[in-house]
Amino acid sequence: MTETTNSEAVFGSRMTRRTALSRAGQMAAATPALAMLLSACGGGSGGGGGGTLNRALRLHHDAAVGPLFEPYVKHFNEAYSPLRLETSYVTQDYFGTTQTQLAGGSVDYDVLFADVGYLQKWYDAGWIRSIEDMEGIDEILGALPEGADASLRAADGTLVSLPYYVGTDVFIYNADHLDQIGAAPPATWEEMIEQCRELKSKGIAATPYSPFWTKDFSMMWYQLNDWAMADGAADFFDDSLAPQFQDDPVVASTIERWKTLYDEGLVPKDILTTDYGNTVNIFGGGKSTFTHQYQLELLGFNNPENSKVAGSAKNALMPGSTHTTLSSPAFWFMTATTPEPAKAWDLMSYLAATDKDGEYYVPQKLIATDLGLGTPYEAVNSDADVKASWGEWSDIDLLLEQMSNSKQVGPAVNQSWFPTFQETIAGLLQEAVLGRKSIPDALKEAAAAAGSS
Repeated sequence: MTETTNSEAVFGSRMTRRTALSRAGQMAAATPALAMLLSACGGGSGGGGGGTLNRALRLHHDAAVGPLFEPYVKHFNEAYSPLRLETSYVTQDYFGTTQTQLAGGSVDYDVLFADVGYLQKWYDAGWIRSIEDMEGIDEILGALPEGADASLRAADGTLVSLPYYVGTDVFIYNADHLDQIGAAPPATWEEMIEQCRELKSKGIAATPYSPFWTKDFSMMWYQLNDWAMADGAADFFDDSLAPQFQDDPVVASTIERWKTLYDEGLVPKDILTTDYGNTVNIFGGGKSTFTHQYQLELLGFNNPENSKVAGSAKNALMPGSTHTTLSSPAFWFMTATTPEPAKAWDLMSYLAATDKDGEYYVPQKLIATDLGLGTPYEAVNSDADVKASWGEWSDIDLLLEQMSNSKQVGPAVNQSWFPTFQETIAGLLQEAVLGRKSIPDALKEAAAAAGSS
């Protein structure tokens, strides 16, 4: 079990880790724009005495992104004195290490984050607590889009989490490459494939498409959602959480197109084993024309100090018949062992929603401005300063349109079986692209893995 606290936090400018914060933490480490920011932030916080607690409050986070919280730790300590906040950073496998700590009772932190797939398991195990009784919770929930609180609840309806961020996947292209063939961004996936063929034949890009097809961190599963959702696929799971993607012709045709891209050499031959950071480098180095990931990456690609495609990296609507894309949430939880839940709530609500002055301080400044990610709060996403910030690295109108035309996988992501399912389907998708398994068989096997812990 490896963990650092305070000034001992260690992180790198290039890391390959679990899906972003799972995914966002990973992207922050791998993205050119944020690598420099991480390096500038230093280690963990040095919280002093414990205020009215016997110890300081402690935020538990991944070491790659945790240092970005340093200005907010300082702000919390100033605004909420005599409470004091420290940070606890995991340097390696955040989820594996954190679950080991929770299971072993080795927990001295109060608030922690998680990606999709952990809410139900951690709640059933008694590791995280209900926040139903917390002061001001109705106001927080009232500011969320209708029905959004369903993803924050356990299967029995108990509210156990608050939103961290919402990442929306966007289609990213190299405008300089398309200018060389006199083309506009593709409106359909078939058009994108044809443009890839032309770009390759004319020597503009040897491998025009650089997808995130690694089995690690289940990234290939997220890419499947992007393609299929954009082309009108039905929800992957029905209202009873039973899988239905295995019989969806849109899902099957997506994989067929992927196999075409792979067989024709329109993607790097080693793309199935290329880690997250190096896939970022393919597009950021100007070696590919198309990629898609959520908006944090576009911010990085347009940093001229660290990217060769700054100024040429543009966003367009996701190709397909509906242009819909995937949005993925992450969550904040309160540990069941926190000694004073009311004080831990001060920290949790500060991170997830409004501060003591009623301002969306962390969501607006850290999530929306620093990281370029979305929030579930319309007041933040529509804020003039936020939109001006996003407009520095994106076509803001198209970004906002894409964010409004996005959807989540749904309640299945909070089930205890979901992380294993993601890993299983990612591996099966690779087998299908390689031609080692038929597409129908791969999808049937993936469906069989849904619901199995």
